[in-house]
Formats: sequence, structure tokens, C-alpha cells
Amino acid sequence: MSQPDTTEPLPVNPDTAAAPSATEPAEASPAPASALEASLAAARKEAADNYDRYLRSVADLENYRKRAIRDREDATHRAVTRVLKTSSRCSTPLNRASSPPKHPMPTSKPSSAASRW
Repeated sequence: MSQPDTTEPLPVNPDTAAAPSATEPAEASPAPASALEASLAAARKEAADNYDRYLRSVADLENYRKRAIRDREDATHRAVTRVLKTSSRCSTPLNRASSPPKHPMPTSKPSSAASRW
């Protein structure tokens, strides 16, 4: 008589069977680590480039703002100067009265009628 064939798996202790030992090297560790380091280095370089472009953009915007303010002040100064130059050419009645006349008034001879009175 033969014994029946039972192929039941033997019970396995989960604490000892499932975990590989710490001294055994992981199979695919070196390749992904170097790929991750390269990816990290590329990401850091891109971040540095983006930050540099950001700083340049901020500086360009600040320079544009200062130039716009300076241009506006220059335009105002030119306009005020132009108005003052044109208004100084016009003489006011007070200036004409206080300054000596450019062409002296002709002196009139006393009329004979005025001496009769």
C-alpha cells in the first residue's frame, strides 16, 4: 500500500523567510540611484536657471519702471520750461508800466489855446 501524496506547502515563518538579509546586495539598487542622482542634478540646474531668469526679469521690470518715471519727469520738465519761455516773451501790463519805454513818446508843443487860459 502506498501512501497518498499530499503536496501541502510547509508552514513558513514570516519573520525569517520573507525579508532578505542586510548583507545581501539589492539587485537593482546601483542603477536607479545613479539615475536618481543625475535626475536630481538636472532638476537643480533647471531650478537655478529658472531662478536666474526670474531675477533678471525682476531687474528688467524695475529698470523699466525707473525709466518710465524718469521719462515722465523729463517730459514734465520740458513742458514747464517751454511754457515759461513762451510766457516770458509776453510782457505783462505791469512790466510795461514799470520799465522805461523802448520808443520815447514824442513831446508835443504846448498849444496856444492852453496858454490863453
